[in-house]
Amino acid sequence: MASEAAPVSAAAPMSPALTGAAAATPSEAALTGATTTEAAHPSSPTATTGTDGLILGLSARLIGALCRQRRVVLPLVLAFTLAAAFLAVRVEAAFDVQDFFSSHTDFVVSLDKLDEHVGELGGEPTIFLIEADLSDPAVIAVIDQQFARLDGSGSTRFARDAAGGLIVSDSPADLSAATLASTAAIARVASVTGVALTDDDLDGIADTPQQLTALFAVAATEGISLDEDRLRYTADEVRQIVWRDQSAPAAARISIQLPGTRAVETIAAAQDELTPFLESFNTALRAADPNARVALTGGPFTRQASLDATYRALQRSLPIAIVLCFLVVALAMRSIRYAVASIVPILLVVAWLYAFMYIAGFTLNLVTATIGAISIGVGIDYAIHYTMRFREELTAHPPVHPTQRTASAPAIHAAQFTATDSRIDAAQRAAASTGSALIGSALSSVIGFAVMSFAPMPLFATYGLLTAVMIMLSATAALMVLPPLLVLIAPRGRPI
Repeated sequence: MASEAAPVSAAAPMSPALTGAAAATPSEAALTGATTTEAAHPSSPTATTGTDGLILGLSARLIGALCRQRRVVLPLVLAFTLAAAFLAVRVEAAFDVQDFFSSHTDFVVSLDKLDEHVGELGGEPTIFLIEADLSDPAVIAVIDQQFARLDGSGSTRFARDAAGGLIVSDSPADLSAATLASTAAIARVASVTGVALTDDDLDGIADTPQQLTALFAVAATEGISLDEDRLRYTADEVRQIVWRDQSAPAAARISIQLPGTRAVETIAAAQDELTPFLESFNTALRAADPNARVALTGGPFTRQASLDATYRALQRSLPIAIVLCFLVVALAMRSIRYAVASIVPILLVVAWLYAFMYIAGFTLNLVTATIGAISIGVGIDYAIHYTMRFREELTAHPPVHPTQRTASAPAIHAAQFTATDSRIDAAQRAAASTGSALIGSALSSVIGFAVMSFAPMPLFATYGLLTAVMIMLSATAALMVLPPLLVLIAPRGRPI
């Protein structure tokens, strides 16, 4: 019986070697590609077999090198990110139809032809919406005077005709003048309403509120006659100029034309020029009607307002999203330090992404503005996955401090498992396991979105390209910047 017990006692010394080194389980050894002997030494998690194992081993060694040089790597990343942030804030908000439609589409080609042949003689409508008592002759006169003043300013910002006059759409004063110039129109107003129109001061504006109310009422339903057989204005055309509230004319719509609105700078310059004009217009109008007001609208300005609103929403939403992500991660991990570490990569990605947009010539529009918010969602996922795996590895292979050394932990064991070495080892193990999954996920997503960059519509091509770049940057930050940061901030002497 003694001879049979000998093999058992001979094998017994192997057990302390495995347990003293906190040996990896067979599944962990298979996951990292390590051999049975190498799995017994957590300081060598990069031992691998096969092509896949070689790639994982190389990535783990790279991350290990970054972690060992963390005091150099992290300051360099910080300096690079500060430079990227400087470029990121220079990305301008802009709107151009070529950002949404191919330059070969009929719509874009027609705009190009319009600019080429019409040039400064036309453009997009810039609309003045005037709310006032249009039955008051003084109000009609003020409106007419203000547009005459804009015409006399000599501004070349707005379209002018061949004679140099400002191109202005018809106004309430024009409707009144057309009616008073037509015997048939005067007779029709008198026939329908019983009101006789007069113009004693010959200014083209009916003399009393009663006359203007009757004039606009008939014009809005029947139009304005040129003679017995023809109309000078149809009823639809009149309603485009004057809007009646129940029985009284209450608002007018007058437009001028703004050339070159494909450039956002043109719209901004026009708005700056019209702002003081609007202020004086309102002041003069309210002298005649205290409740009156004038507002600026039209396609160019609504687009600009949308862009401004999108930019402001982006500025507000990014900090809110980051704070909420931090709170959720801190509660889930029950650790402030790991929550901070997980948030850092998404901050880097936002700066890097918008710096790339600036360098590549992209502008901030209704499509590209959403990429920053998406980068937070993608980046935090990668960071959480890696951080959780790092914590698991650190718990499975805790550091051994001198105060924890015992007779069962020989001196060579304590030397191999210092606090720093164990954290680097955990980072490498996390890279060899979860890191490989993150790389595969990122590559498949990058390829999928990169295909969209070949779409004929710039709307989809831009979105696909920037999303692919964003995912690549998110994975890079999670696998190259996060590990050194985790090694730096991980608690020493105890896993957590």
